[in-house]
Amino acid sequence: MRRAVMGIGTMERACVEKWRTILARSTVCAERWDDERMRHEHYMLRQVKSVRNACAHSSDILNGIAADDTRVDADTAVMEALAKVGLSHRVRTAKMKNPRIRQIATLMYLHSQLVPEGSGKRSSSLGLAALEKRLSEMCELVPTNDVIRSSLVFLTKLIDCWF
Repeated sequence: MRRAVMGIGTMERACVEKWRTILARSTVCAERWDDERMRHEHYMLRQVKSVRNACAHSSDILNGIAADDTRVDADTAVMEALAKVGLSHRVRTAKMKNPRIRQIATLMYLHSQLVPEGSGKRSSSLGLAALEKRLSEMCELVPTNDVIRSSLVFLTKLIDCWF
């Protein structure tokens, strides 16, 4: 494959440009129509962008899983959805302080809300069921590390409830 000037391949550049376009359009539309829901979606998409970037660059998104960062709050819609699945206020606030968990939870929430029913949603649900099984198996391997174990349990709960 021919490489672009900055070392990014054609397909990678197209994906990055499309993502930038989506983010730019979402904010322009939210401002133009003064739509609060679209504005929330825009900020949630910015959280999801971090997960996308980690995956695109083969980064380990779980590095820094024990870190707390309260500079960016979780979106209220995500917090309400977490409450609806039965997570206590203490668990919700504790987990959503972690930037990695917040980004992954936001991605899962947006997927559950924005992707229409059909083969794509069914396919991703099957893939997430396999991920849930692997996360549960990993929980058994790290019984003494509370941060990792509780984070994995939190993510398996979200997969189980939202997909």
